[in-house]
Amino acid sequence: LKRENLLEKCSKIFGIDVDATQEKLKVISEWESGNELVAKSDVIKRECQNNEKIIVIGDSLTDVNASKCADIVFARDGLCNYLKEENIEFIEWTDFNH
Repeated sequence: LKRENLLEKCSKIFGIDVDATQEKLKVISEWESGNELVAKSDVIKRECQNNEKIIVIGDSLTDVNASKCADIVFARDGLCNYLKEENIEFIEWTDFNH
């Protein structure tokens, strides 16, 4: 986000924490669900309740469920294939400069 000058346009960023105080790292995620450490669709459902336009930008299988919740999806790499299989519309992209 910083490289693309988008960081200041984000109201929130959701992710995992890592506890490194012990011998082994421990992943901590408020949003873990099923096989996802951050269940993006759950974040969207909780945070976007005022009819906001939902835009998802993704590149892999972990972005499919979030894409199902979105009004607009920007997809690249493997996500394009998954979305085609699911018949979900998307805009293919490689970077924000083109």
